Amino acid sequence: MPLRGALVGLGWWGRTILALLQGNAKLQVVHTVDANPAVAVSRIPFSTDYEEALRDPAVDAVVLANLEAFADAAVGRSPYPVPQAEMIANVSALEAIIRSAASARVEEVLT
Repeated sequence: MPLRGALVGLGWWGRTILALLQGNAKLQVVHTVDANPAVAVSRIPFSTDYEEALRDPAVDAVVLANLEAFADAAVGRSPYPVPQAEMIANVSALEAIIRSAASARVEEVLT
């Protein structure tokens, strides 16, 4: 069973991540979040409220595709109610998934 994640940010980077994860056996995007409702993907539940995604019982993890939010986390500011270490761990796991998809083999999560 894949890890079910909410993807926060549907700008260029978020759409790229979404495309890379299509059909991925390890991580399935089950909820998307963005401030702009016009970027919603019709086949995936969408909200403009990050906390709504956190309350979604289908969501096991959160992937931040909002580079500004990640940059804030990297310097200790948290724009969302998620601990900095958890955000960084999510990004590390996502990087491993992307490397795995590119190399066709399982890659380790770098910490």
